[in-house]
Amino acid sequence: MKKVFNSNSIINIILLWTLFVSILRSIRMPNDFAEAHWLLDYRFGFIKRGMAGAVYSLIRKILGLDVSPETILILSILVFAVFVSAIIYILFRIIFFHNHDDGIILMCLVFVSSPYIIMNSHLFGYLDHITITCTIVSISLILSNRFFFAAIVSSLAILVHENYLIIGIPVIFLASLLKLKKTSSNQEKILNIVAFFVPIVVFFLIFIFLSQYSDNSVLRKEIMSYLGSFDFISSRARLVSIWETTDFIIFFNDQSHYFFNRLFNVRILITFVPSLFLILFSIHYNYRIFPLSLVSVLILLAILSPLSMHLFAFDSTRISIYTIGSALIVHWIFAENIQIHKKNTYFSLISILILINNIFSHTKLMDKCTDGFSILERLFLYSPSLIFAFYLLIKQIRDDNKT
Repeated sequence: MKKVFNSNSIINIILLWTLFVSILRSIRMPNDFAEAHWLLDYRFGFIKRGMAGAVYSLIRKILGLDVSPETILILSILVFAVFVSAIIYILFRIIFFHNHDDGIILMCLVFVSSPYIIMNSHLFGYLDHITITCTIVSISLILSNRFFFAAIVSSLAILVHENYLIIGIPVIFLASLLKLKKTSSNQEKILNIVAFFVPIVVFFLIFIFLSQYSDNSVLRKEIMSYLGSFDFISSRARLVSIWETTDFIIFFNDQSHYFFNRLFNVRILITFVPSLFLILFSIHYNYRIFPLSLVSVLILLAILSPLSMHLFAFDSTRISIYTIGSALIVHWIFAENIQIHKKNTYFSLISILILINNIFSHTKLMDKCTDGFSILERLFLYSPSLIFAFYLLIKQIRDDNKT
């Protein structure tokens, strides 16, 4: 028992250290774009992405605080801490359900060193962390039969950022399907379906309201004037007010013709495909899912759905990297529901190669930035991860030879 405890503790420490180093590679203070979104609330009427700002305004009123970069920083730290905790939770759950399998531990090491962690650390202060956390919380509630609360969480997430419809809802749909398959109660089935469709209805109500009952030209001037009154975000006041008041259809008409160029951009594919491929392979292999079967197609649709945002937005690397996080969430959903398959030595070897690639490659970030640390610094900081990874591979090869 003591040996198991010590072994599990080492696994946890290595994973957390690797995650910490990956965060350090790109974390920064909230930029003015992120700060501007925390100031958007419902003072000018109902707007999209207004929920986070409304909560921030409420907290300031309760505590008697002024609008400042410092209070936004504190809130961003809290949100990021919850987001990281949610990621750690599903990583540990996957490892637990796989009985601390060496290959799964290596896959988790790949994830915590992947461009997904690098990019999300760089997006410090962005609303993405709230929507991803809400996705994980909503799925947890569905898996524990708390469908009503799952619907509330998802609906609030839609009000935080509309991209929840593309990032969160598809993987929630997959979780709902697996839950329906295991549920015999008709009441639970109905509640499950309602929990899935309520946030979708909320999204379309927002879309209809903003299209029919909102004067975008007036709202744009009000938001630009309001944001411009704060010195620390005045440089983004005009752009944020334009993005906040532009219809989805206009974004689609403006950006959709770049879709295939963004989707098949070689530089971006090299960035996110290795980590994504590994997790996808693990899902299909460990849960005995035949490639391109109906279940496989549903998995691919759920995981790759964020790529559809290339039709509306131009931050291509960020969008593509979302798929890695979606893949891990799907892996977790199946771990909670499906019997596990046996380990594979070749999978472990591929995992180490991708781990090395993640450690020494560069990720193109927002605002023309790239992740930090020199090759030697990375070699030093990730050395515990690499040593542990090779230890697991050698251990697995020895175990295979014994059998």
